[in-house]
Amino acid sequence: MSWNWICSRRACLLLFLCAASVLAQNAPTSVSVDANASRHAINPNIYGFAFGSKSDLAATNFTLNRSGGNGTSTYNWQINAANHASDWFFESILDPPQTPGYDGDTFISQTRTAGVGAQPLLTIPMINYLAKLGPGGAMLWSYSIARYGAQTGSDPYQPDAGNGVSAATGKPITGNNPLDANTPNSVSVQQAWIQHLINTWGPAAGGGLKYYIMDNEPSLWNSTHRDIHPAPVTYSELYNDLVTYASAVRALDPNAIIVGPEEWSWWALFVSSLDQQNGISAAGSDYNTHNHTYYYPWLLQQLYAYQQSTGKQLLNVLSMHYYPMELSNSNDDSLAGQAIRNQSTRALWDPAYVDPSWFNQVGINGGIANLIPTLKGWVNQYYPGLQTAITEYNWGDEANLNGATTQADVLGIFGREGLDLATRWTVPANPSPTYLALEIYRNYDGKLSTFGDTSVSAAVANPDNLSSFAAVRSTDGALTVVVVNKQHGSTPVTISLANFGTTGTAQAWQIASATQTAITQLGNLAVTNNAISATVPSQSITLFVIPAGNVASPPTAPTGLAAIVGSGTVTLTWTAGGGATSYTVKRGTISGGPYVNLGSVPDTSPAAYTDTGLTNGNTYYYVVTGTNAAGTSPNSAELAVTPLASPTFSSSASASPNPVAQGTSTTISATVTCQSGTLTNGNVQILVLDPNGNAALTQNYTGQNFTTLQSRNYSVALTPTLPGTYTVEVGVFSATWQLWNWNASAAGITVSSSVVFHTSATGPSTLAAGTTASLSIVVTETGAGGLTNGNLELQIFNSAGSAVATQVWSAQNFTSGQSVRYAYNWTPSSTLAPGSYSVDAGVFDGGWTHDYYWNTDATINVTAPGGTTPAVSLNPSTLTFTSQTVHTASSAQSLTLANTGTGTLTVVSIAISGVNEGDFTQTNACVGSIAAGAHCSISVTFSPTAAGNRSATLTITDNAAGSPHTIALKGTAAGARRTH
Repeated sequence: MSWNWICSRRACLLLFLCAASVLAQNAPTSVSVDANASRHAINPNIYGFAFGSKSDLAATNFTLNRSGGNGTSTYNWQINAANHASDWFFESILDPPQTPGYDGDTFISQTRTAGVGAQPLLTIPMINYLAKLGPGGAMLWSYSIARYGAQTGSDPYQPDAGNGVSAATGKPITGNNPLDANTPNSVSVQQAWIQHLINTWGPAAGGGLKYYIMDNEPSLWNSTHRDIHPAPVTYSELYNDLVTYASAVRALDPNAIIVGPEEWSWWALFVSSLDQQNGISAAGSDYNTHNHTYYYPWLLQQLYAYQQSTGKQLLNVLSMHYYPMELSNSNDDSLAGQAIRNQSTRALWDPAYVDPSWFNQVGINGGIANLIPTLKGWVNQYYPGLQTAITEYNWGDEANLNGATTQADVLGIFGREGLDLATRWTVPANPSPTYLALEIYRNYDGKLSTFGDTSVSAAVANPDNLSSFAAVRSTDGALTVVVVNKQHGSTPVTISLANFGTTGTAQAWQIASATQTAITQLGNLAVTNNAISATVPSQSITLFVIPAGNVASPPTAPTGLAAIVGSGTVTLTWTAGGGATSYTVKRGTISGGPYVNLGSVPDTSPAAYTDTGLTNGNTYYYVVTGTNAAGTSPNSAELAVTPLASPTFSSSASASPNPVAQGTSTTISATVTCQSGTLTNGNVQILVLDPNGNAALTQNYTGQNFTTLQSRNYSVALTPTLPGTYTVEVGVFSATWQLWNWNASAAGITVSSSVVFHTSATGPSTLAAGTTASLSIVVTETGAGGLTNGNLELQIFNSAGSAVATQVWSAQNFTSGQSVRYAYNWTPSSTLAPGSYSVDAGVFDGGWTHDYYWNTDATINVTAPGGTTPAVSLNPSTLTFTSQTVHTASSAQSLTLANTGTGTLTVVSIAISGVNEGDFTQTNACVGSIAAGAHCSISVTFSPTAAGNRSATLTITDNAAGSPHTIALKGTAAGARRTH
């Protein structure tokens, strides 16, 4: 991302103050900031989203990355597959490769390698079934149309996979077998996954996965996952699930942060799945049978009592999901939709705001959500010490400014109201103004500079029109103020600053255009009489960064001092001390000092210092202090470090056979040589990347010892699954996994495709709409390999390229040279437009990720319905004109078009085209309907525009076989006669 001034400082200031004159200007308003009022820390974990990529995390500097949603409820870590529930036809689908835990491990790795310290959150399934796959990883589905009958919808790519709603009754199908596409879940299955995560990444206290989410929206299981959990969840069922599965997490990782119960809405905080289905007033409702206690309060009481009696805390973060119900279309950008969005964020905090949606009809609290204070109040009353979280939310309209201003409003509210954790669903498109709204809080300048971390008071007149949020930044004492102008038209704003001394000028950063791709830095603004005056544009977000005039206290001591050793060098890193503007690195030769100052390091991210010229084998003792205008922090904790001479290595690799056929094993042989130094108890890694750059194999060899010039050989087998070039990489690491050598191109493996197909299809050339054609498709595996659990797809397309019929044969097996014949009966609707339709066939792997063959194998001309077929006869077949003088018209020649068939002929158009189309003209009475046995005439005249041979084509488009029909037009032109 690049950050540029849009003009000179003075011109920018004028633009900032006056650009709003293009639109109508609103009445002036004020923002009153008091740096001593309502002070509390902002938890950085409110800045999270779901399924963020490495680049998204790096760009936004967001702190949390959630893996959640309906699919995670049924994720089977043992086969790396999930059932997509009602989101996609209840299909259990492999996310290749079929490596245990691959998706979770990849998600953690991508989150960590973004380099901004973000933490991943993974979902632990508690529901009673998990996804299963067919042989070879083939997909399965819960509502087979062949088994359970016709349904109101089906997967267009897998027509037997229905949506679970009976076409006969219009109601969900009941009594299906959950084992069709799923396998039972158990606490032992999840214990094994948690242990895998700890073995792979370490425990929470040792840098491993910290956040475990207990499933997803359980009160909707009987809807989204009705194939496996058709009954509504009760208070007791969810409590027992939480105790069972959260206990497994806590037993394996005592420092894990457990998040739950992840319900779907404000209403679901009060009402269980049972009561959502049957009504809270029913005699057997959860509410009535649990002492008239609402859902979340009852759960909190029980979990707190469990902790008091057992000493085990099974919940750390009380979580929920929230979407504004009053926005029936989340992307509605009409003026009415914008007005609703501007007001709806008040549901998060305003005790007087009545939700205008159906929520105000459920008879709970008069429809007043007051969401964050309600959650915090329940925690204080029923389970003190828990954090609160909104782990799914989205106000939509992200492509427009109204979506961006709402997102900025929401993040400001989260910080002001003291929410502890939030993850947006999902990441907005980049670029979009809503994406920039995330960055303005966490990376407004492209240097990871952030909105402040201590919330202070910022009062406004009407938050539906203009809202504001203020916070002091501990690293430099700056006051940061976000002003969100929700309304159309520019707005003059005066920001008054109480209890905050400042000197100099304030920076201003702004989002004011839906097409903006980066946050714009404006000209600096003067702070006069403890106030800033500016005019903010229509629908805009402006961040003011006001430097502190003085700092009240010295910074806190830096933490997390760590070192990477080399030959005669030590590289130190540490975590910033709050309020520091620079750091001093000190070194001693005995523990406890005395220390000598090595140098000063400015406050940057990350903080690091490299000490050189050291003696290998000697131990050195380091501390770091932070400094600001008010003084110097205490020393950090001391760190003892012993530099060592780094051993040097070389490596090479080869594969045999190479090239190798897809699906055939090849042996990779690698040689590692220690060129200098020694290695004790080190690690060697062989990494193989597939043609897409994904890890196809990772083989670690631990406990490796080398002396100078010693070589060691390693061997591992690989069975490539994709054609293309695989890359072998070899790495050598210390006992603590410090990298000594990495060869990113140790070898290349060429993999040829062993799966080659050819298809052919036969069928009638002409078919009347409403009748049936029997198609025969022959598929031949012409390659050296075979295919297991593949998919054969047949599609019929109209002339516009839209599919009008699809048939899929799944779980198909082929051996080399084998031909398989398939039959398909196609009955085009009687309303299908006449014309030419192509029959295409293709062969795919079981996961639909590789297309082995796709071709058009036949063409069918569909004619009008009724069991009768028109036919076209043209007489003569060619029209020839001779010796016509240039620029004169010939006598007309006639062409007879006869319908010799048994059905009505429909002539759509008659036209002349070709090289000399302007030399021929036609008139006719044929366009329209021509009864069977009838005929019409087409008259053609030749008027040459130049001497010589002239030609064109007469084209007739109709509904008969062979359309379009053509007649050749030919003429010879003589030069114009001379007159004397």
